[in-house]
Order: sequence, then C-alpha cells, then structure tokens
Amino acid sequence: DGRTTFIDFREQAPETAAREMYAASPRDSIAGWRASGVPGTVRGFELASNNYGSKPWSELVAPAIALARDGFTVSRGLARSLRNSQDLAAFEESKRIFLKGGAYWEAGEQFVQPELAATLERIARGGAREFYAGETARMIARAMAEHGGTITLDDLRRYEAVEREPLTGQCKGFEIITAPPPSSGGIGLLEMMGIL
Repeated sequence: DGRTTFIDFREQAPETAAREMYAASPRDSIAGWRASGVPGTVRGFELASNNYGSKPWSELVAPAIALARDGFTVSRGLARSLRNSQDLAAFEESKRIFLKGGAYWEAGEQFVQPELAATLERIARGGAREFYAGETARMIARAMAEHGGTITLDDLRRYEAVEREPLTGQCKGFEIITAPPPSSGGIGLLEMMGIL
C-alpha cells in the first residue's frame, strides 16, 4: 500500500550487562557464553508475520524444520566457513553441533540438526511465546546459568520487537529507504549516498 516500516529485532543486552563486564576478559565479548545478547529473531519474524503476512505461522516455519530434520548438502562455501571458524572447536557445544566427531564437514556431506528441528517444531506450535517464555526459554536460561552466561528467563520474557520509522534520503533521483537508529548502517548509507 506504499507504506514503509522497519522492524527492529536486534539483540538486546541482558539486564545484568554492565559497561565494564568485559574489562578483565575482552575475548568474552566476542566468543563464549557471555558474548550473547538476548536474541530477537523469533519475535521479529512473528511481528512481521502477524502485521504483514498472509500465511499461517506454522507454514512459514515448516521449511526450516525440514532443513534441520532432513538435513542439507554442505556446500564448499559452508565447509570452508566452518573450517575457518576457529572458535567452533574451542567450545564443547559448538564442537558437538558444528563438527562431526571432531572433524570438519566436507562439501557434499549431509548436515542434519535434530535438536534445531525439535526447537523449530516447538516454535511452530507455540510461536514466539514458546521461544521467550516456554520450554526453549527455560533451556536457554538453564544453559546460560550452568556456563556463566548472562541471559536469564526474565531477559527473554521482556524482549519485544519494535516497529520504527525508516530513515529516508535521496541520491541521484532515487529515494533511499533504510534502517533507523539504533542501527548505524542506515545513517552511514545515507551519508555515503550524500557524498556521492
């Protein structure tokens, strides 16, 4: 109908996050259990589906379930990316999920993720509420607590996606519609277009 919108479902800092929390161990800000923000993807996709979609939620999630349950063929690019991700082997859970008995996946092999399929099936049935307040939320909060992470069940329950007014600008006769703050990319894009 000609309207534009921006759905902000960026991750958010957990309640216990503090300015100096990585001062003693800067690496914790990019790898490990304390590096994670409260994820927003499920809430954001559901907001988009509820406000602008036409298909049932479970139908939208079904292809992802099938890929996780039945697997997909590892491409050369994915095999190379996994091999170059040094942190995968550093953590037992990522090693268990993204490596194959300690070995890297090779192009042409079938990559199956049964636990992801089970999670997606719960999300298909219960929507974002399941991810943020149901069994999946409890599993996330429990794992975080067991491994020194900072995301709690309350952090997950509080998460909300937000619709924002997009930024707009002009460049060489074209209207540019882009991401507003807190994203910095949209502002940078408009500045670059302005310079051009």
